[in-house]
Amino acid sequence: MIDITKFLIAIVVIAITLVIIIYIFGTYFDIKIQEEKYSEHGKSIALLNAIGESSNLIMKDSNGQPKKLIFEKDKLDRIEKDKELSCCYYYDYDYLLTIKDLRENNEWNIGFDDLDYFLRKGKKCNVINNEKYLLAPMIPVVIFNGTDYNPGSAILTESKTPLSNIAYTIALVCSTNTKEKTTYVYSIDSIEITDYGEKKNICIKYGSKKRCKEIDCNIPITKNIITKNENDEKGCYKIFIKKYDNKIEINYPIGIFVDLYEK
Repeated sequence: MIDITKFLIAIVVIAITLVIIIYIFGTYFDIKIQEEKYSEHGKSIALLNAIGESSNLIMKDSNGQPKKLIFEKDKLDRIEKDKELSCCYYYDYDYLLTIKDLRENNEWNIGFDDLDYFLRKGKKCNVINNEKYLLAPMIPVVIFNGTDYNPGSAILTESKTPLSNIAYTIALVCSTNTKEKTTYVYSIDSIEITDYGEKKNICIKYGSKKRCKEIDCNIPITKNIITKNENDEKGCYKIFIKKYDNKIEINYPIGIFVDLYEK
């Protein structure tokens, strides 16, 4: 005969234990997500301030010193839009910088204009948390149009992308004692590497677009095709970056660069 009282007590104990476990794990992941958000927000603000203080978009005084947070319209009009500013960037994130003239309603966009696209694809490939969203901190700035000083704003949106994943991992392997590191790419057609000796230009191509990031690395980099991992899904792949014999090798599977352009 089953002791009903003991049976019910056991069920209650199990239920309470499960609730505690779920609560602990839920709280842990929530803390991790919030910690990542604060970290990204802090990096965005730091990068915004760096751009507002030292980029070549800033107005200079008669001694050639930058006038902090005063952007020149003429320089903004001539900027290369699809490229990071050479002064200011992170290896592990790509960004979209939006500068607005609030009086004349002018707007300039510098960097990645499709971070949301890669965010959604990263979630689909299970390499970005589904709770993640794009943060866009803003700081007030001034736009000088040659005559007037207009109120403006600078907004910076940051996110991890296949390009930042590759660039950060290569830079890490190149500059540390790390011999091998894995990372993920998704929704791209190809990886291109241009060797400038102590610097490397890492580019990804997808559809009609091409995005590049320059990294400091004086070790030669090569690419190598390996057997496709059975766990790789269509368009979502793990790549292996190894360092040996004073060179770095990017190992990726055949058929890595396919589709996932659908909206």
